[in-house]
Amino acid sequence: MCIRDRLKAKSAVVRIFDPYYPGFSTHKSLEDTLANSQAAVIVTAHKEFLDETLYRTQKVVLDGRNCLDKLKFSKSEGPVYIGIGIAG
Repeated sequence: MCIRDRLKAKSAVVRIFDPYYPGFSTHKSLEDTLANSQAAVIVTAHKEFLDETLYRTQKVVLDGRNCLDKLKFSKSEGPVYIGIGIAG
């Protein structure tokens, strides 16, 4: 079972953006995908996803590739950052 299916099984509303697979995406841009979302799950390290400021409105950022700089996430402001996985 993929991440998307596991989240949906928990009644999560799943929004997807992949600039390299637009047919798989549910939205046309990362900004649209993140709008009104509470959490972001990053499962690929595309260059379009590497700007930490894109995630400032999220409550949680789960970085499954360790592609973001955790030091750019303030502990007192912005989302909770959780980095897992292997960078690169």
